[in-house]
Amino acid sequence: MKVDGHRYAIAAFPRPGAGEVDMGDAQRQVEIDGELERSFDGEFGREFLGDGPAPVAVVRTLDAALPLSQALCEVLCEVPCEVPCEVPCEDAAGGGGDGGAGDGAVALDFSQTMVLVPGERLASALSRALLGRARALRKPLFAPTVVTPKRFGPIFVEPTATVLSDVAALCSWREVLEQSIAAKDEFAARVAALFGIPGEPDARVRMQIVRRIARLSNEAAAAMQSFESIASSAAVKARRDVGPKFEVLAEFARRRADLLASARVADRDEAIRDAVKRGRVLHEGVRRLVVLLADPEPVQRALLRLLRRRGVRVEVCVHCTDSLDDEGFPLAAGWERREFPISRIPSEAIRVATSPNAAADAALDAIRAISRSTGATLGSDDLFVMAPDDETRRALERAFARVATPAAVGDSRAFAATRLGALLARLVALLGEGSVDALAAFVR
Repeated sequence: MKVDGHRYAIAAFPRPGAGEVDMGDAQRQVEIDGELERSFDGEFGREFLGDGPAPVAVVRTLDAALPLSQALCEVLCEVPCEVPCEVPCEDAAGGGGDGGAGDGAVALDFSQTMVLVPGERLASALSRALLGRARALRKPLFAPTVVTPKRFGPIFVEPTATVLSDVAALCSWREVLEQSIAAKDEFAARVAALFGIPGEPDARVRMQIVRRIARLSNEAAAAMQSFESIASSAAVKARRDVGPKFEVLAEFARRRADLLASARVADRDEAIRDAVKRGRVLHEGVRRLVVLLADPEPVQRALLRLLRRRGVRVEVCVHCTDSLDDEGFPLAAGWERREFPISRIPSEAIRVATSPNAAADAALDAIRAISRSTGATLGSDDLFVMAPDDETRRALERAFARVATPAAVGDSRAFAATRLGALLARLVALLGEGSVDALAAFVR
């Protein structure tokens, strides 16, 4: 539901099958002029993960033999004893409460269940899987609220002011630059200097600067930080190459905060961060939260911990219980060095090579298989091979040369000489001239 037309939804009465939104970035990095690249979820933000110990999250193991949506459906339809029951246990076997897949006439009720998934496609697939389960059991379904990370925070936050859209947030950053240029206080030039741009930025460059700073601000908010808190930290002050830059960013954020306050509006990510810090979230109506995220942002971790302390059962879904942190999420360091067995790739369309030369040989075998299956000779315009790096590209060129099939490097061959290039050239003429001759050339 919406409150006074604001974009945030209140979780007191979550509507069944809540809509999905585009997912946000999974793991974001801060980068200022190429000099600062560090993850905010390391040193910064740890102090805001909650006061005191929170109840431990429940770890649920997914069935790796099932598609992800089906595995999540199985987890949802189980009736864990830890979930608070409104009906006796003998009745819960027939459904009711927070789910369950019995034989009685009680509905599959997930109206007080929320599911956090990484993307919109999985959210849709999960909804279809639950509908299929309800149809098979001949039971009515009260669908859970399925959200992606971008929607997870706002659904629990009660807005205190009108929340800016993404476009309006960008415009607010740009308005600060415009005011600085109009006032001729040289602050816009200081901001441009952060990105190696001398002097006062023109209109095109201003928008590029605004987009980068808005991204950095969102990353800071996701890490339970702000430009000002980062600039005042001892770690940043100790770095002469970074400290002054964050001082400029902190001044930029202060000017924008004054602008937003005068307009009585709020930034979405900053509002979520501040609400989680102060514990100003509405969790009524959510008794069970099933989470499928590999590495949540610090603000999401803080919100999950806050919800657990308020009695919400948080279930973290994983495929393997090895190398998990104390909140049930996989430890990246433990999985970066883990070997991946080739036998886990059932598709013959995916081949694994141990070196660039082996990758080149595998590419040749795949091309031969395509030629045999089609029974036709492949031309240079019919086949494209992409290499991840120069070493693999050189190995591919050597492999093609050994079988008397020299490869044409993309940079060395004129794009207009290819079929696609010729077609686009005719299209340019058609759209530019609008003549019958151009139309005839395009049809040919």
